[in-house]
Amino acid sequence: MKRASLAIIATTFAVSQAYALDTDVRDRLLAIPVTSELGGDTTRPLATAEAFTFISANAPSKVKGGFTFGNQLFNTVWVPAPGPQTTTDGLGPVFNREACSDCHINNGRGLPPPEVGAPMDSMLVRISVPGEDQHGGPKGVPGYGDQLQDRGVDGRSSGRPSNYRVGRDCWFV
Repeated sequence: MKRASLAIIATTFAVSQAYALDTDVRDRLLAIPVTSELGGDTTRPLATAEAFTFISANAPSKVKGGFTFGNQLFNTVWVPAPGPQTTTDGLGPVFNREACSDCHINNGRGLPPPEVGAPMDSMLVRISVPGEDQHGGPKGVPGYGDQLQDRGVDGRSSGRPSNYRVGRDCWFV
């Protein structure tokens, strides 16, 4: 019993020390002035919508090939399998758009429709059931997942309900 009590006390102390350390780090980071050089040598002099489309100037040579390959995959237009090129097939059975960059414009987040009733070309809808997944996040719909996929291939259901539209202040799905 004494040993278990000491273990609980030691664990509680370690957790409280870790929290204090995190708080100290957070306070130090928040004290750094926000300037155009906040990223140090990684700072890019580009402050446009395309700022995230380029690798940082000080990236090591060994990661540049991976970045270029990832960027190529990100901009690849995928097709259902079997396709004319096996390197770009595999889309579906349900999906949102044919390329990652179709939703993530300029490598950023998708945008809401410009007006009520307009199609959702680059914004997604998350769905869940009550409970948590194995990582403590929202629990996806069994047999479907946690994101509404509004397109499908080969006659498969796209998951797009007939009343799929945007309302004035919220999504109606």
